[in-house]
Amino acid sequence: MKEEEKICMLLFDEMSLSSQLTYTYPLDIVQGFEDDGERRTQDIADHVQVFMLRGVFKKWKLPVAFNFSKSSTNAATIVKLYKDIVKKANAVGLKVIASVCDQGSTNMRAVRMLQEETRANALRGNITSVDDTINIDGQVIVHLYDPTHMLKCLRNNLLIKPLKFTEDGVTKVAKWEHLIDAYCIDSSAVSMCSQVFSKSVAAAVNLMSRNNCQTVDKTKTMPSEGQQTANLFLFLDDLFDSVNGGMTIYKPGKTLRGPVTPTSRHNYIWSRAIAIFENMEYIPIKPGDKSRPAVLQSWIETLKGFKVIRHRLFQKGYKNFPARAFNQDALENFFGQIRQHDMRNINPSCNTFTQYYKTLLVNNFVSYKSRNFNCEDDECSNLLTDVRTFISQKQENGREKIPELTEYPAIPRRFLLRSDIELFAIAYISG
Repeated sequence: MKEEEKICMLLFDEMSLSSQLTYTYPLDIVQGFEDDGERRTQDIADHVQVFMLRGVFKKWKLPVAFNFSKSSTNAATIVKLYKDIVKKANAVGLKVIASVCDQGSTNMRAVRMLQEETRANALRGNITSVDDTINIDGQVIVHLYDPTHMLKCLRNNLLIKPLKFTEDGVTKVAKWEHLIDAYCIDSSAVSMCSQVFSKSVAAAVNLMSRNNCQTVDKTKTMPSEGQQTANLFLFLDDLFDSVNGGMTIYKPGKTLRGPVTPTSRHNYIWSRAIAIFENMEYIPIKPGDKSRPAVLQSWIETLKGFKVIRHRLFQKGYKNFPARAFNQDALENFFGQIRQHDMRNINPSCNTFTQYYKTLLVNNFVSYKSRNFNCEDDECSNLLTDVRTFISQKQENGREKIPELTEYPAIPRRFLLRSDIELFAIAYISG
């Protein structure tokens, strides 16, 4: 592989499983208990944590490990697997420059433990620490939180309480009710999910608020304060574009959806957004509401991380990179593929998850885009390697030779002592 093709990131996330015990004959074990590959407990597992490597410049991905746990995987186990995977990746020549996860409490705790360990080693003079990076065997890793998950968290908080923010020295307040007003006035102007925070919706809300537009029955009027909500949507649209750009321009007028370069606006947008998030807070409506939920600090840490990645890659001589590579879409699509096995298996057991995991590896992600799932195509159609690598062997002349099956496995005697009708049924079902 070329050097740039070895640059990658580590993704990790979990999905829920059904609590079910299954005897696995080839391994002679009962699957369904907590199991991290080295230690099994008597607790019945209901979650699986998966780790995946994904290329930054080259579009490849490879699931490398998973573990079963009761509830979420504890932070200490995540830290151990994280370090083991990075060390093994380093050993084969891969360069893990970043890691990405969502804002699960155990994930965040594990990241803090890794960062604190790096700072402690730096104080002892063992390594050189850079900001809040993670250093494992000399490999500096920048941790980011998944931008799509953080955008959803911002939206979910805005659903129940207004958001106060300062932009260009002016304090403004955004309210979800302004979006509802806009939808009632013109539903075609408003779309859902992350597209709510878009330039087109911002323009619609801004226009309606400037002109105090009303619904047809005149029961709702868009207030002039809606312009402040439009400003928030416009800010979030630019922010999301800046962390979701590929190696080509998305469309005219959307330069932030292109690659990060030394002269692109990405660095300016990130610096500006950090300042806005530092002064941003929600206005509590009921007791217990948090004015500064964790997502605001996660955005700050992630944007600072993007700035560090930008600096380090340009320092190494790279002229551009795709910010869109630094998200969890590849892993989310993998989970989607697991769930759509056997048409619909939204809550697999430990045993079925293991089988589907192997099947996806063997099939080389033939259908790599998850149908009807909650994220975009991750564009990684290739595994880092394929099954042929594992079953082939080199001859002296360098050509690959596939081992031939010389002896067919014996048919168990219990299948031979059956009636013709039973044998016909077995042949039909097994193909």
